[in-house]
Amino acid sequence: MKDKKQLSYVAIVGRPNVGKSTLFNRIIREKKSIIDDKPGVTRDRLYAHANWEETWFGLIDTAGLVMQDEDMFARHLAENAEIAMNEGDLILFMVDGKAGLLPDDYAIADILRKKKKKVIVIKNKSEKKDDFEYFHELYELGFEHVLPLSAAYGDGFADLMDLILEMLPVKAETLQSQADDIIRLAIVGRPNVGKSTMLNAFLGEERSVVSQVAGTTRDAIDAEFVRNKQPYLLIDTAGIRRKSKVDEKMESYMVMRALKNIDRAHVILFLVDGQEGFTEQDEKICGYAHERGVGIILAVNKWDAVEKDDKTYLKVESEIRRQAPFLNYAPVLFVSALEKKNLFKLIDTATEIYRSSMQKIPTSEINKFLRDAVNKKAHPIRKRRRVMLKYMTQVGQCPLRFLVFSNAPELIHFSYERYLKNGLRARYGFHGSDIKLEFRASDSKR
Repeated sequence: MKDKKQLSYVAIVGRPNVGKSTLFNRIIREKKSIIDDKPGVTRDRLYAHANWEETWFGLIDTAGLVMQDEDMFARHLAENAEIAMNEGDLILFMVDGKAGLLPDDYAIADILRKKKKKVIVIKNKSEKKDDFEYFHELYELGFEHVLPLSAAYGDGFADLMDLILEMLPVKAETLQSQADDIIRLAIVGRPNVGKSTMLNAFLGEERSVVSQVAGTTRDAIDAEFVRNKQPYLLIDTAGIRRKSKVDEKMESYMVMRALKNIDRAHVILFLVDGQEGFTEQDEKICGYAHERGVGIILAVNKWDAVEKDDKTYLKVESEIRRQAPFLNYAPVLFVSALEKKNLFKLIDTATEIYRSSMQKIPTSEINKFLRDAVNKKAHPIRKRRRVMLKYMTQVGQCPLRFLVFSNAPELIHFSYERYLKNGLRARYGFHGSDIKLEFRASDSKR
């Protein structure tokens, strides 16, 4: 019953200041990665999801590689880039088209050839006609696929994306693998919050090693069980540490593997240490799951060890809501993995979230919702233009995705997007996961 089909990952590598972050932002269609002309601004890998022609894949941005630098910081960046190379199924190797090939480019090419990865060499900063006609010197690097590109202006971008799709080992039509009868639950959280204890409590056996030493679980552990005739796959992931503590290569691999397992899951059981409370690192991990669109349950663990009165529950939940307002849809449950309290309430809630996110609303019904929402509250005029929402259709389940066609999609205000999301939850009972709305320009026929 285990899912065999997983998301493919594309890693972007190259020297500093060749345009990696600019390309990353263009592929994901938002400014998530920091862009600066100063080399080395992107200091850590960034993760995001991208889709082209309704095919999804994971994307990894990396810091620039300086092969000749013996500085400790430079070695740390090189290790991060190497991890991205190892974890990526396809490598986008970017070089500066204006500067030409430099010794570091040849050194990076040597590393990639030894790893025997699929590679696309990109001649970036190709803004002139000649750049697209004369790029054959890049074949000196020893790879079959070479393309000119302007990441800043988009020239050659469609050709690059089409080639990426051809070379992906897995063609995922959604962020999830194909639907089956098993619900995949990932137990996620910082080290030593009780993830392995919870896995063992569910299974009734010592399947995962339990230790007070943070970082005992080095990789994901999958386990199957059945409740009320419903099969589940439990994924016990490695703890994600604060960046200041990720100082070993193995720990960096743990972070990547944990994020990959968030991608595999339908619902995240996110464990918060009841004694320490919700931390900044918890917020970052939840932010990744939120962006992914996966279902989320905030499980406050070790509740048996917390001194409390009848108001403690409300205080803890209120603090979590304050620190992570973007998770207002995620239920908060108080559990004890050690004493096996409320654990099956976790499973039942996760099941409800999964089934809610698998709803498919007919297009006629979703457009009736849109008409009702607009009639009740029209979008305000922006930049002297009347913003009209004309048509809406559902294009994805788990995560829930909807396309909304408008005469001015670039003017849709975030508060109106939130209004539509709240309306969808109120009418269709969507809860426990984010709703992805994508606004597109309507053609004249529409």
